[in-house]
Amino acid sequence: MGDERRDEGVESGGDALAGVDVDLNIFALANGMDLYRDHTDPPDRVLEWFRDGLERRIHLRPSPAGTLDMEVAALGKIDGERRVRRAPFRSSVATGELRGLLIEAIDAANALRRDELT
Repeated sequence: MGDERRDEGVESGGDALAGVDVDLNIFALANGMDLYRDHTDPPDRVLEWFRDGLERRIHLRPSPAGTLDMEVAALGKIDGERRVRRAPFRSSVATGELRGLLIEAIDAANALRRDELT
């Protein structure tokens, strides 16, 4: 899955991500989150926070159509093993729609339960 930390200085991947980096930075700062840039292909952005004993994440990936696909995740250790639950949230999101969906994505990530981690 590649949970390694990302380098904050990496160039933006894809036109869709380049257009939202400033907004994501501001959103992360205003909501006590970390913003990471993944070295995946294509590169994605990850908003991360901690709640109820689990790391919570929103993954944003550029799609070939110039839109973004969103996924939510929860990660934690159970019996000494790192476990994760990932769930699709929205696909083909236009960059102009992103800001309105981030709060819903936070709620969806926070709704993932410890007993759902695999």
